[in-house]
Amino acid sequence: MYQRFLVPIDGSDHSIHAVKTAITLIHNLKASVSVTLLHINHTPPMMDNYDVTIDIEDEVEREGHEVVHSVAEKLRDAGIRCEVITRKGDPAHQICEIANNGHYDMVIMGSRGLGRVSELVLGSVSRHVVQHVNCPVIITK
Repeated sequence: MYQRFLVPIDGSDHSIHAVKTAITLIHNLKASVSVTLLHINHTPPMMDNYDVTIDIEDEVEREGHEVVHSVAEKLRDAGIRCEVITRKGDPAHQICEIANNGHYDMVIMGSRGLGRVSELVLGSVSRHVVQHVNCPVIITK
């Protein structure tokens, strides 16, 4: 049975909908499921060569911290055990690595995040996750 869900979030409407889907699924299962919220701090590659990157990375990290901890509080208020993981790097790679090494029963994530431009250039994060994780994946819209 399902005991551990990984829910990557970035603050987008689609990722918040993924959290709501996880809550609904947990309540419908009437099971003791723990949720790990995962936030990946990602600086667009085009910013790598500029001094302003440090300021942007700090702001991205601050915003991510606010989003993930706000959502964690809502899960806990709904009676769901929750932990938070934050990482830096490529979201697709990080999500797959954590999902595959963390023995999760399911990944629930939004179909689109905040990075529409990078999706066009780099490919869809959700598509990559579906192809590379070893557990079921629910993609929400």
